[in-house]
Amino acid sequence: MLRTSFYLSLFVVSSLLLLVSCEEREISATMENLPADAVDENIESPKPYVDGELIHRLTVSENHVVEFYQLSDGMTFVHESMPADGNEIPLMDSVEGGANLSDAFMAMRPDAAEVPESLLRADKIREEAAAHFDNRQIAAPLTQQIDSEAQHLAGDYSAQLNCSPDYYQDGWGEQWFLNNYCIEGMFRMCDGNWTAMHVSGAVPWYKWTGMAADFWYGAQMFGGYTQNGTYRPYFSFPVQPRYINWVYFNPGTPLSFDVHIEGDFANCPRVHYAFSWNQ
Repeated sequence: MLRTSFYLSLFVVSSLLLLVSCEEREISATMENLPADAVDENIESPKPYVDGELIHRLTVSENHVVEFYQLSDGMTFVHESMPADGNEIPLMDSVEGGANLSDAFMAMRPDAAEVPESLLRADKIREEAAAHFDNRQIAAPLTQQIDSEAQHLAGDYSAQLNCSPDYYQDGWGEQWFLNNYCIEGMFRMCDGNWTAMHVSGAVPWYKWTGMAADFWYGAQMFGGYTQNGTYRPYFSFPVQPRYINWVYFNPGTPLSFDVHIEGDFANCPRVHYAFSWNQ
């Protein structure tokens, strides 16, 4: 299908997003909010949907995990997944922009006696790799791209799809999502009840948050970046129905990147998204 796109400049997008209602959360991710039996695991086997290696996992509960990855070129990122309709708090809330893996781990587990050696080693490799990246080919200012087949799910269009009922009568949690997850970063792009969204540009770090808002059908989050003139996809995660996923990427140097989220176009492609970053 031929797709057309339109682009919003960083200045325009940043100005418009000041209109989004983004209230501070009433609770933060502290150790008091964590289950007493939250455990850590060191994992060495690679995941097939990531261009790299899963080097550490924090298991908060059966359905809530945080994963630390080292990519094949030395870059690193953190991924978190949890149900939206439970009482658990995302550990990603405690991670400040610009943190490396060690910083992120200690923000999530401030009671830990030490940082796992796998994360310390990964941070050193990332720092060395970033020093050799060529930043002369980074992209134009950050843009929000909406493909022609992506639509806001409202009115008659939503009724034509095989979507679940809005059980909570709150627009599938749209405003709840914005109030809770459109709250950080000097700049942010956020919206709800879209079929898909794509953000691209060049920034030092970002958090990409996506929710599969329908009660019956999930979504997919994926992304990549350009390093020394070569584009490389680096993650693709399925998002289960009524789950939220986060990807925090801090390459240590600005890189041209793109991130996507898209719903189940065969049934009900309903997603909420929030993208936060600093210059």
